[in-house]
Amino acid sequence: MSRRRLAAVLVTAVATMAGVLVVQQSAYAATNLAQGRPVTVSSTDDASNAAANAVDGNTSTRWSSAYSDPQWIAVDLGSAQTVGAVTLRWEVAYGRSYEIQTSNDGHTWTDRYSTTSGAGGTENISFTPVSARYVRMYGTARATIYGYSLWEFEVYSSGTSSPPETVGGGSLSNPAVGPGPSSSVYGTGYTLIKNWDFGTGGDVKNISDMNSEFYYHDQFGTIGNGTNYGAITLAPDAADAISGQPVEDPNNKVRQFTSDSLKTTLVPLNGATTVSPTQHNVGNGSFMPKFALPNGGALLGHDILWETRVRYVTPKYFWFSLWNSGNQWNNGAEFDVVESFGYDNGGGNTNFDGRYWHADPVGGTSTTNYSNWATGMASHGITSYDATQYHTWSLLYKKDNTYSFYVDGIQVQSGTMNWTLSGVAGGQPVDFHFLFDAGWGHTQVASVNHSMPASDLAGTYYEFDYSRVYER
Repeated sequence: MSRRRLAAVLVTAVATMAGVLVVQQSAYAATNLAQGRPVTVSSTDDASNAAANAVDGNTSTRWSSAYSDPQWIAVDLGSAQTVGAVTLRWEVAYGRSYEIQTSNDGHTWTDRYSTTSGAGGTENISFTPVSARYVRMYGTARATIYGYSLWEFEVYSSGTSSPPETVGGGSLSNPAVGPGPSSSVYGTGYTLIKNWDFGTGGDVKNISDMNSEFYYHDQFGTIGNGTNYGAITLAPDAADAISGQPVEDPNNKVRQFTSDSLKTTLVPLNGATTVSPTQHNVGNGSFMPKFALPNGGALLGHDILWETRVRYVTPKYFWFSLWNSGNQWNNGAEFDVVESFGYDNGGGNTNFDGRYWHADPVGGTSTTNYSNWATGMASHGITSYDATQYHTWSLLYKKDNTYSFYVDGIQVQSGTMNWTLSGVAGGQPVDFHFLFDAGWGHTQVASVNHSMPASDLAGTYYEFDYSRVYER
């Protein structure tokens, strides 16, 4: 969302088998028994995405199936081996429901693990070790409209874990430890410099880790985009609050950690039974990294890739954005990689479930017109969007000042931008911040400037799996 601009937003627009443990975003240190072994698959969607890519040890190549269910990939280990762990390194097209199966003859298969809630990303699965020659991932329900796509299908004798991922120091000379980019569409040659892997199994596992890495205000020192937002950001404690900022109720926290995610919620403040944007009586769990780049584009001299995996279950009049801006602003420079809000434009024209969004710059140029969100989305082949499922949003901003926004590897915006005050050539350089707005309401946007019962906030949340910054 343009922090001062409003015109663009007024639009019409779990494991099911005993003895199984799933650990997100870690890796196994033992020998990968599948690497370089013969592999067979049910189908491929393109000759370049061949079966062998999933066992070549290269996370820049992948196997991808046809766009239907079921689909499978099976590896022949050459002889009976002790097998007790599998790592699935999914591309953005992943399996929602699948089984891990073993066989000694390649014909009769036994389930060792089964799920109907696959989360994508890197899934490390361990089970009671067995003797098997063949190991198969058998997918029964896709999570996206595409097929099943794996960077790597890895098999291990046990689930002994390697050193954990790290957050990183934020520079090419002090990088992070963690996965590469989620899609090959961004190209190769990236270095991971920041890796915020949320959840108790990640490297941002609790509020102490959050406090080390993030602020609970924006780059201008406000907790509600000035007074524009209907919800204000709460600090977790007094030590991490700025002047005048409310602190969350320890019995009703707005930031909670699951095993593999950070969930932020919306809570009524001061005992409110009715919430209203103009009263600012809703608290949220928004955050901004303490890390910022000194500039962007040609002034930085490196390509930037920022990707965030997120889903949300929203109330009416919600406000969500992943965006970039500098420490000074005057109609740019700004990237709204994704922005969505729960508008009510009357006549049943609503977006309470977040099915529509826009992806726009402020300043610079753009190729896709999102004056009508649904039309802008459809111009990139996206005719449906389920915000309750995980999606990966990405910004690629190159040193030649060109940029592209992506969702799940699909380009949804592109253009050029000078990373300066107002986004003009030769303008005053500004720094480059990464912001996570997980809010509600807006006092300057009529379609979300509505009151509602505070009870309508119950059960809603924004859930962040990871966010990563790469340079090349």
